[in-house]
Amino acid sequence: MKYSIALLAFLISLSGVAQKDSDAGNKDILSKTIITKTITKTSKGTDVDTKRVELTAEEVLALEQNGSTNQSISRRPLIVTKKTSFILSGNTYLFEPDENGIKIISIKNGQKSNYGKIRKMERPNTYLLVTEKGNSYGYFNDSGDFTVESYNPADDSFMVMKFNLNEKDLEK
Repeated sequence: MKYSIALLAFLISLSGVAQKDSDAGNKDILSKTIITKTITKTSKGTDVDTKRVELTAEEVLALEQNGSTNQSISRRPLIVTKKTSFILSGNTYLFEPDENGIKIISIKNGQKSNYGKIRKMERPNTYLLVTEKGNSYGYFNDSGDFTVESYNPADDSFMVMKFNLNEKDLEK
């Protein structure tokens, strides 16, 4: 009898632990820490300079059958909250959030001009880059670089461009 009561009390306590915090919301959060170490050796010894940057992306999930078991979800656009600079072919591009996605500003010789915009597509980590030259498919790789693939109908080839994350942004 003692064991039955103890087992029942244990099972009741587990059911309280398994409940979801309703204030947490339905979000898919990706967090990445980039650590850059610079080692300098001098006659006085070795100096290690460490810079740590925390990058976080948050995606809101929509539940299709809210309140039922085995719910389906649909992903909403990624929430970008920070201006970030990238480098492509020696030129700097500023990615900054706007109301519908990301706006890209080209910076050449100190002059800023609108380069294009990035819009989130339905598939995870899939984006559409819209420029005056046309539309392209893009994605962010594990290093945070934005890779764009496009088709050139003139010579029936594919072109791949990689916007490299500016290392100066990692130092902030």
